[in-house]
Amino acid sequence: MCDITAISNSEFLVIERDGNFGSQGGIKKVYRINLSNATDVNGPDINAVDGMKVNGKALEQCSWDEITNAGIKTITKTLAVDLVARLGYEHDKFEGIVYLGNNKLAVFNDDDFGVVDDGNGNPKAKILPKTGKVDKGTMYVVDIQ
Repeated sequence: MCDITAISNSEFLVIERDGNFGSQGGIKKVYRINLSNATDVNGPDINAVDGMKVNGKALEQCSWDEITNAGIKTITKTLAVDLVARLGYEHDKFEGIVYLGNNKLAVFNDDDFGVVDDGNGNPKAKILPKTGKVDKGTMYVVDIQ
């Protein structure tokens, strides 16, 4: 299980999430990204340690204008599924996805063994606000776009 899974040599599914419960406005989305038209930013040769630079700076130091003016093409990103909208996903986080083929995705929540810190360094049950039940490991299978 992981936060990214391959669909093909150039397409991947990636997780975008926060730590809020789905029923409390949490973001729980999976995006399809495509690398096929993106610029290879590894660097000028196969042994480049620092990767491509623009104006002598690492890409993460560059402004969007510098990146586009350098002709760098980014990946494409489209929403594959919003788990809160589609499933009413109530957990605070999910960490594992597995592409099953035929536009089906298995999604696994991270239940933290049903335990959280009570704020004083003591364990307490991790309660889902929507149901009032202790969080537990769950697998969902969902259709993606």
